[in-house]
Amino acid sequence: MAALQTGEVDVATNLPAFMIPKLEKNPRIKIESGPSGRVIFIGFNLLDAEKAGPLMKKKVRQAINYAVDKQSLIKHILMGSGEQLATPLVPVAFGYDPTIKPYPYDPDKAKSLLAEAGYPNGFETEFATGSGRYLMDKQIAEAIVGMLAKVGIRARLKVYEWGKYSQVRKAHKVEPLYLLGWGNTTYDEDGTLYPLFLTGVTYSNYTNPVLDKMLTEARYQMDPEKRKEQYREILRLIKDEAPWIFLYQQVDNYGVRDTVANFRQSAGSERMDCDNLILTK
Repeated sequence: MAALQTGEVDVATNLPAFMIPKLEKNPRIKIESGPSGRVIFIGFNLLDAEKAGPLMKKKVRQAINYAVDKQSLIKHILMGSGEQLATPLVPVAFGYDPTIKPYPYDPDKAKSLLAEAGYPNGFETEFATGSGRYLMDKQIAEAIVGMLAKVGIRARLKVYEWGKYSQVRKAHKVEPLYLLGWGNTTYDEDGTLYPLFLTGVTYSNYTNPVLDKMLTEARYQMDPEKRKEQYREILRLIKDEAPWIFLYQQVDNYGVRDTVANFRQSAGSERMDCDNLILTK
């Protein structure tokens, strides 16, 4: 941020939302914002049933989705730099279904589901996050810990250095809850769902034989309309099973100095369009 303000750099990415009002006061800096291709979510590590404990029950995972106020996270921590999602897909992805609505914030419903699942007094668990990899990631995780506490879920937060975090996730040794982001620049549902939900792949901490069969069939379906319908069914299943806390699509913020002309963020792709970019200094 300091380099952007002094002119040492011409374009800065991942501007923290709280810095934007200050940067906008600088007549030589313009803020360019737009939706990225990145989904931010809380995954459940369900491969170790003993460690996951209550999270193995669908009603508990659904309760957690009701317990997290996504709109509050977007408004107060991201300061608007996010769009709530109902499923693991961003709107520009092939297979996205706008008829599927997000879990609303409903702590009473969360408590009711926890009681039905056998946890009327909540439970203890562990929650992992990195720090600084995604926009306000540590702060988002801390806020979610507080929201879960209101329905009786006592989550101990562990903050990892990114390299170590990557190691424990790829080894499937990560805590029962973990914050992660996933970018998909292919604009196709397969690029998100196959690597994150198929049994046995590197980034999946979930297993569901029915979903495995559905994902594989959709991957090799050549008729686009049939494939869309397959993905609608897949997304409905994923929302119901709740193997994630579905959070938001990250909005990317760029700071661009007046030494740059023709800057354009490619919406939904996590990259900027440099084809016609001009440095004027």
